[in-house]
Amino acid sequence: MATTRKSTAPSSGRRVRRTRLALARALIELAEERDQSRTGVSDVAERAEVSRSPFSYHYGDVHELAEDACTAMIDELIESLPGPRPFMTGSTLLADGGDTA
Repeated sequence: MATTRKSTAPSSGRRVRRTRLALARALIELAEERDQSRTGVSDVAERAEVSRSPFSYHYGDVHELAEDACTAMIDELIESLPGPRPFMTGSTLLADGGDTA
């Protein structure tokens, strides 16, 4: 599970979201061009037009960014679904707390 660092400064919230989004988009663009195993922190930071420092502040490595980006995409997909919101319990997907039996 990703262990990202969180900023507590209220004025930096928008900047943090913008930076994280830029990093995620950069990683996705690079993934379309080459294998993730050949993509490093410098590659992502350069494509996102940020220095390595913001990357390192938010993520430990490229894999942590990838996990965070995938989780965000799945969350957005779930939010876009019509009707009751599904949620996970253990390894079973349930809709609105339905019975597993």
